[in-house]
Amino acid sequence: MKSLYLIPLLFVFMTFWTPDSLAQYRFNPGEKSAKKEMSRWSLSQWLEQKNNIKLMDYWLSFNSPSPYEFYLIGGHADNKIKFEGLSNYEENRDRINYGFGAFAHIVGIEGEFADRGKGFTDWTAQFTLKLLGHSIQGTHLNLHYGVKNFRGGGDKVSNQYAAASLSLYLLKFFGIKGNYRQYFEAESDSQSKMKGDRIEGGGFIDFSFIRLYGNWYQENIETVIITSDKTERTDEGIQFGLQLFF
Repeated sequence: MKSLYLIPLLFVFMTFWTPDSLAQYRFNPGEKSAKKEMSRWSLSQWLEQKNNIKLMDYWLSFNSPSPYEFYLIGGHADNKIKFEGLSNYEENRDRINYGFGAFAHIVGIEGEFADRGKGFTDWTAQFTLKLLGHSIQGTHLNLHYGVKNFRGGGDKVSNQYAAASLSLYLLKFFGIKGNYRQYFEAESDSQSKMKGDRIEGGGFIDFSFIRLYGNWYQENIETVIITSDKTERTDEGIQFGLQLFF
């Protein structure tokens, strides 16, 4: 009777355990263990991965652009000064300027000194905020706020101003730039009130960290003296210069 019970079991075994199925199923403990080892997490692997990430950070720190930028600038212009109002005349004077800039990430400070000849000098200091662009030697849009100190003709005045500047590369080594500045009204030592604006535009060519540039500029200053008489001074010229980036 017991042999009768074994016949159905033998039939099931012969039906499902064919030679093909036996070939597919191979008991290989070594292969199974290797698969487990590949998916296994270990402390040594975590330390190795952490060390690789640290090496990548070192590489990025040495190969990424520095967030700190500096420049020095100098230029010369044949400056035409024109007075209209109480006295009308114009003359040409040499204008020499020197300047610097220092930036960290998206903010910076800039300064410039200009000698217009015959005792006329001015210096500017401004705070700069980068709105677009990663580098001052690249395409960028900046906003500025600063102060201009003017001395000449026996008078002195300090005007605060707001400005915007744009630099656009048309080719890898050549670009154009523009700047607009609005001077707010201020009172001079002689109690005259002065205000005005300045606009300039030009182009530049870069040779690595060296830039040669040329700008046209026009600055208009309106002066109202105590007697309510008005004088307008216009400075206009073409400036050429050299700029070094660090």
